[in-house]
Amino acid sequence: MRLFKTLMLALILGVSMPILSFSAETKEEKVELADIPAAVKEGFATAAPGGEIKSAKKLTGTSTRYQIQYKATDGSEHQITLGEDGKPTRKKKEEAK
Repeated sequence: MRLFKTLMLALILGVSMPILSFSAETKEEKVELADIPAAVKEGFATAAPGGEIKSAKKLTGTSTRYQIQYKATDGSEHQITLGEDGKPTRKKKEEAK
């Protein structure tokens, strides 16, 4: 009986967790470089010294973040995601195309 209850609980959680994760939908909005908040620009300058911003998106959902595509000083392409406070939340190097 205990095994049955455990399996039922696992089944219920397994079905409901994906449904709950879709409830916080992330929206993307292109942002002009002039409209990037000062804190985000400062955070970018600290995280990627000498980097040149190519494009930016504002991501909203459970929190607001800014996804920035940029070219590093060595010419390689990168992407970084910064919070509204300018602190990096994610950084990755673009794969060679």
